Amino acid sequence: MDRHVFEHLVGNSSEFMGFFDPLFSPLYLNRAGLSMVGLDSLDELQELDISAFFFVEDHPFVLGHFLPKVVRDARGEMEIRLRHFRTGAGLLLRHFFSALTNLDGVLLGYAVVSHSVTRAGWDKEALLEALGPPAYLDSAERSHAKEEALKLGARRNAFLSEAAGQLLQVEDPQTVIETLCRKAMNDLSCQFFFNFLVDEQTNGLRLNAFAGLSEEEARQFESLDYRTARRGCLICQCGGACAAQDLRKQLASAHGLTAYCCYPLLTQGQVIGMLSFGSRTRGAFTESEVETIETLSHFVSIAIARSRMERTLRECLRHKDEFIAMLAHELRNPLAAICNGFQAIARTGGAAAPALRPIVGRQLKQLTRLVDDLLETGRIATGKIEIKKEILDLRGVVEQSIEASEFCLGSYKVTTSISADSLFVKGDPARLIQVVANLIDNATKYTPDGGRIDVTALRISAEAVVSVRDNGVGIPEDRLDSIFEMFEQVDPFRERSNGGLGIGLNLARRIAEKHGGRLEAKSEGLGRGSTFSLRLPLLRERNAESERRLKWEG
Repeated sequence: MDRHVFEHLVGNSSEFMGFFDPLFSPLYLNRAGLSMVGLDSLDELQELDISAFFFVEDHPFVLGHFLPKVVRDARGEMEIRLRHFRTGAGLLLRHFFSALTNLDGVLLGYAVVSHSVTRAGWDKEALLEALGPPAYLDSAERSHAKEEALKLGARRNAFLSEAAGQLLQVEDPQTVIETLCRKAMNDLSCQFFFNFLVDEQTNGLRLNAFAGLSEEEARQFESLDYRTARRGCLICQCGGACAAQDLRKQLASAHGLTAYCCYPLLTQGQVIGMLSFGSRTRGAFTESEVETIETLSHFVSIAIARSRMERTLRECLRHKDEFIAMLAHELRNPLAAICNGFQAIARTGGAAAPALRPIVGRQLKQLTRLVDDLLETGRIATGKIEIKKEILDLRGVVEQSIEASEFCLGSYKVTTSISADSLFVKGDPARLIQVVANLIDNATKYTPDGGRIDVTALRISAEAVVSVRDNGVGIPEDRLDSIFEMFEQVDPFRERSNGGLGIGLNLARRIAEKHGGRLEAKSEGLGRGSTFSLRLPLLRERNAESERRLKWEG
C-alpha cells in the first residue's frame, strides 16, 4: 500500500489508531484517538506512557498480564476502558495490538487499533489489512479461530439450556443458583460471583450466594444499601458512577479485581436482586460473555418470580382452608346453641322460652354479625361499598360504639378518656361506629376475662385519634402490619368465647382508608397487650360549623 494512502487512511479513520515504541511509550495517535482520550496534539504524548491511558484499577491486568502477553505473542486483544484525560470519564473499547518489525525482524514497536464495543459493522480483517496483517493471520488460523468460536458458542448455549431446565423445574431455585453460577464462572474465566436479593424489610440488598471469597471476607457484603442499584444500571461494566461500583472498588482494592459485570434481576419491572461476576485475570468481558450473563440473570429472575408466586399461591390456599375451617367452627357454635334452645323449648312445652329467648337472640346476633362482615368484605373488594359522609363529632361515634359493645365488655375493666373539645370529621357515622366497635370487639377476643380495655378519643395535631388499648395477648413485632390482612389472626386456632373469622381488622382498615384516614397497630410483643388507633383528618371547627349550618339550611 502506498505510504501516503496509508497515512490518509489512518489519519482520517474514525477508529482509535496509534503506534507505541517497544517500551509502549506512545509515538502517534490519529485525530480520532486524540479526541477519544481528550488530547489536543501529538506533543502532549511526549510526557505519557501507556499506563496513563487506563484506569488505576485496570493496571494490574493491563501491565501485569496483557502487555507481557503481547510481547510474548506479538499480538493481543482486550476489551477495556480508556481514560479521558480532561473529564476522567471512561470509554469502553476493544483493542487490537500488533507487533511491527523491519525486514530483519527487529521490533520497531506496536500498532494499536481500537473500536467501540457497541458499534456495529466494524470489519476487523479490513483494518488489520490496512496496517499490514502479520503472517500469523493466515486463512488456516482464521478458520481455526472461527471453529473455536463456534465450539465456545455451542458450549454456552448448552450451559444456558441446562440452566433454564434446572431453574424452571426445581421447586426452590435457591438450591441450584450457586451451582449454576459456579459453572458459569469456569466458562467466563471468573474468580468471583455474587447473587444479591432485595430484602423487603430493609429495602437493601442481601447476599444470597457467592464464590471466590471466604465466609469471613464475604461477611462485609452480607447486607448492602444499594438504592441506586434498584433504579437500575443494566451493565455495571463502566467507569461511571453507579451503585455496583462500590462492590467493584472494594473487590479491586482487596482482591485485584480487573473486570466486573452485573445485571439486575427483574420481574414485572421491579428489581428483585442482582447477579454479578468478576475476574482478576482479564480486563473486561466480551459482548458474547455479557449476553451470557444477561441471559442467565433473566432465567434466574423468572425462576425466583415463579417460586415466589407459587409460595404466595400456597399461602392463599392455606388461608382459604383455614378460613373454611374457622367459618364452619364459628357457624356451628351459634347454630348448635339455637338448635339446643328450640329443643329445650319443645321438651318443656314452651315453659323454657322466656329463659332461652335472650340466649337464642345473642346467638342470632352473632350469626348476623358474621354474615354482615362477609358481605361488607365482598362489597369493599368489588368497590360496591357505599360511604355516606357528613359532618360529625367523632366523640359521639365513640360513645355509640361503646354502647353497641356493652354486652361483650361486661367482664372487663373499661376506662374511657374522651376529649372535652369537639372532634369534627367528615365521615359516615354508621361505618365509623362499625370500625370502632370492631376494635373494641377485637380487644375482648384477645384479652382474658377481667383484663383492662382503655378507649380514648383525642386531638393530636391535625388528626382525631381514637385508640383502643388492652393488656391481652399482644402481637409479635413482625405481625404488626400483616395482622390487617384477610383471615389473619395472632392465633387462629385459639378457642375464643366471641369467635371471629379474621376479617374484622381488614374491613376496619379499608373503611378507615375510604375516609382518608388510617388504622395502626402497636404492641411491645406477646403477652404485652396491644393498641389499635384510628386516625382521621380533623376539620377546622369554623369549616365544620359552616358546613353543618349549610346542611341544615338546605
